[in-house]
Amino acid sequence: MPILIKVGIFFAYISSTLTKVDMRKILYLFFIASVSSCAVTTHTVNVEILKAGAHSLKLSPNDRVMVVANYKPNARYLRKKVTAFVDDSLQVASTANLFSDYYRSLGTFTTSYIPVKYKLRTKTDSNEPVDLTKKEIFNYTILDKSRYLIDISLLRTLIEKVDGLTYKATFASLWRAYDATSGSMIREMVFKDSLYYDQYEKVHRDELDSTIASDISFKIADRMGKEFFPYWEEQARFYMLIQDPSFLKVRTFIQEFRWKEVIGLMKLYLETGDKNDAYAASFNIALACEMMGNFDLALKWIEKCKKIKSDYTTNLYEAILLSRQSETGQILE
Repeated sequence: MPILIKVGIFFAYISSTLTKVDMRKILYLFFIASVSSCAVTTHTVNVEILKAGAHSLKLSPNDRVMVVANYKPNARYLRKKVTAFVDDSLQVASTANLFSDYYRSLGTFTTSYIPVKYKLRTKTDSNEPVDLTKKEIFNYTILDKSRYLIDISLLRTLIEKVDGLTYKATFASLWRAYDATSGSMIREMVFKDSLYYDQYEKVHRDELDSTIASDISFKIADRMGKEFFPYWEEQARFYMLIQDPSFLKVRTFIQEFRWKEVIGLMKLYLETGDKNDAYAASFNIALACEMMGNFDLALKWIEKCKKIKSDYTTNLYEAILLSRQSETGQILE
């Protein structure tokens, strides 16, 4: 007789002789036993992944980057309801420094500091952006031996009072990236957008304009940072657990990103002779290798895992690793 029929007959018999409370207890114990029979369970952890920007410059860990910022001293114009910042020195300097801070915050490159050079625009200079010459690029980068030079060619902000306490801020910024060795332009990016500000408390117009200009500087620096350089993105990753007290320690190691300890613990379960042990341990080692930046080794471990049991989870993770391996080639040399 099939096992499901036997179980059905068993529950039909005991339900006629036991109270509802007793029946609930038996069903609960049966459920726990069924779940416990699944030796390997799958869980998720959120991790930070380095992603390539839309126009990422390819860098090796020791490469240097320099920024040249074109500015005009105190180029802020007030006309009743309209304020204009035209390559204003304060806004340009703030944007350049925030861009440098973004690069430093990545924590990926050996040389995490971007020096900023300022190029003064005089009254006789054109308001239109001008390409840097090879000689200028050479003079800017010779001491730092920078691989790339990024030029903030222009930064314009227009703030208008719309009605009541509402203001519209429109901004545009042009950025160019040069190969410092050849002196050739390799990227040109324009970022323009509009923001609306509603004043719920009356603030002096000078203070409001400065706050808006500061906010726009941050928005531009963050956007350009993610265009020219990689950025961190939160993603979910699977990991495996076995209901063994020692094995369960790996949960803490993974949640605290202690990847070397994950590998050390999981290696103890590779030779136990239990396929479930080897399956879960291999998968977790692959995850640790990925998080430590070794995608080739991670792929080898997920391949070992698939030889034990190939399923949706292992196939999905292999595809993720292959994608990350390819994308990392766009970020680092």
